[in-house]
Amino acid sequence: MRAEMRRLVLREGWKIETVARRFGVHHSVVRRALRHDAPVPGAAGVARRPSSLDAHKPFLVQRILDLPLLSAMRLHEELSERGCKVGIAQLRRYVAQVRPARPRKAYLRVEFEPGDQAQVDWALFGHMRVGSTQRKLSVFSMVLSWSRALFIDFCFDQQMETFCRMHRRALEFFAGVPKRIVYDNLKSVVVDRVGSTIKWNARFLGFCGHYLFEATAAPVRYPEFKGRVENSVKFIRQSFFYGRSFSSLGDLRAQAAAWCRETANQRIHGTTGERPAERLLVERPRLRALPAHPFDTDIVIPVVVTKEARVRFDANSYSAPSEHVGRTVYLRADDETVRLVDGGVEIARHDRCWSRGLHIEDPAHIEKLIE
Repeated sequence: MRAEMRRLVLREGWKIETVARRFGVHHSVVRRALRHDAPVPGAAGVARRPSSLDAHKPFLVQRILDLPLLSAMRLHEELSERGCKVGIAQLRRYVAQVRPARPRKAYLRVEFEPGDQAQVDWALFGHMRVGSTQRKLSVFSMVLSWSRALFIDFCFDQQMETFCRMHRRALEFFAGVPKRIVYDNLKSVVVDRVGSTIKWNARFLGFCGHYLFEATAAPVRYPEFKGRVENSVKFIRQSFFYGRSFSSLGDLRAQAAAWCRETANQRIHGTTGERPAERLLVERPRLRALPAHPFDTDIVIPVVVTKEARVRFDANSYSAPSEHVGRTVYLRADDETVRLVDGGVEIARHDRCWSRGLHIEDPAHIEKLIE
């Protein structure tokens, strides 16, 4: 700064007041820099004023060597107990000079062959109001590691059936199945693990066996293992979700599908320098073909038809034909419909209601009940 002040005044002809404003200092500081006899800070032979901290520096250095993460505020308290009255700002400057630099992690970027790997993640995106009910909003994202092609979809729960349904939609979107898919240690995939021994979720292994891919669990507390999909969640928040409005879950899903198709997969990717949609055309032939029949991802539970010809599901009631009162039927539900099945025959179908405490009725059922 001193050298720059001298150059601007003595070589460029700036006024002293102008240079002072340029550096945000008093004009006397500039005048002092112009003097030939002014000491240069840090130069050899320049005497440094003694400080009350000098006598305690060996103590500070030893404490920092023993406990590298000890805060300056804690050290300030210990110095006060030793009778040293020093400002916290001065202490922080000294601690910053002597504290060993914290080691930073280094990461090796691992590249994959086309069709070799995909990465999956869940993320919470707050809540959405449906009628009088607040529902948690989650996003499911899957990224193909080679092409960086992205699939996203939103839902109101993270149950196993929803997890498998999102997978099925993602694989249908990519029109193929990669060799392996990487996950966090979520309960839908990993029930328990001891060291490297993993107990997989049996229901999820059935899904893996149907689509013939290998499931891989990332190490505990190591999100960088699946960094491609971790970065995609940040991208979804900033580029798509933030600042938009949605009238319903259906509207949100439609906007997400359009954004994924027209924006996310059409951008020039910062790492590959290519569009994910174009790389997907190259990767798609290397993916395993989808099975002839999709995996059944419906919620299937036995329910008893009440004397009011209704069944209960997800805090709502759905009407059923009156002739089935008292019988046990099977309820099959996805994120759009609720169906009642008896003996392999569908006896009722309703649009799924995501609010709570409501009675969903088929007019035909009510007319039959009145008769």
